Amino acid sequence: MVRTKEQVFLNTYKMRYFFNTTQEDEPVRKVLEDKAKSQNEKVMAIFRRYRSMGASECWRIIHNQWLKDDKAEGYAPPITSIRRSITVLTTEGKLERSPKKVTGMYGRPEFIYTLTD
Repeated sequence: MVRTKEQVFLNTYKMRYFFNTTQEDEPVRKVLEDKAKSQNEKVMAIFRRYRSMGASECWRIIHNQWLKDDKAEGYAPPITSIRRSITVLTTEGKLERSPKKVTGMYGRPEFIYTLTD
């Protein structure tokens, strides 16, 4: 099995959900890790329903759900967080990157990801 750069990175740093690039201390890091894990679960639920999409489409769905949620606080997650979730889920083998691309929300091509069976 050929390992991707993402798999090597995640295995090397033992970070599965939250990438601690700001060097947060344990109490804050734990909260952020839990949020990232929850977001991964939301992204996975969307892929279970729609099976295949790019990061921008996934972000649109999450953003629309957040807008409809009366209990939502703060802000909807940024596209970069959705991309992080997709990278983690792909590394875990739950999603697979397709060779197909679509135009993303910023007019740039982005890969389509599909749910693995």
